[in-house]
Amino acid sequence: MSDSFLLSKIELIELTGSKHKALQAKWLKKNRWVFATDINERPTVARKYALMRFGVSEEATRSAPAAEPNFDALCQ
Repeated sequence: MSDSFLLSKIELIELTGSKHKALQAKWLKKNRWVFATDINERPTVARKYALMRFGVSEEATRSAPAAEPNFDALCQ
């Protein structure tokens, strides 16, 4: 997962199904997503907001520490 505050251009295309900023904004409005536009009128969506919309908790996005394999189980 990206560490960026905002969804990337590619992620926004995947979300909305369109490369065109006007159609992206139209999709976001139709589906009642909160977004802002940059100086070029391109929609921007906060990553945390997108994760929340998909029901992904903030805890689930954190990297879990790598678990050590149970080597004792191999010897039994």
